[in-house]
Amino acid sequence: MKIVSIIIPAYNEENTIGILLEKVIKVNLSDINFQKEIIVIDDGSTDRTADICKEFENIKLVKQN
Repeated sequence: MKIVSIIIPAYNEENTIGILLEKVIKVNLSDINFQKEIIVIDDGSTDRTADICKEFENIKLVKQN
């Protein structure tokens, strides 16, 4: 199975990041023989963006400062 990486840049997105991640997680790619990995790049957010991302399983969070 092939892997597709979904990279989501985020900066102070506490109001929208949870909704976005829920939508991305729901997308099923297995019928076209793909697995997905979701990577959120937090570009120094000063709000709860990173904390919200940590509430989701199988999300890789990369924090930039």
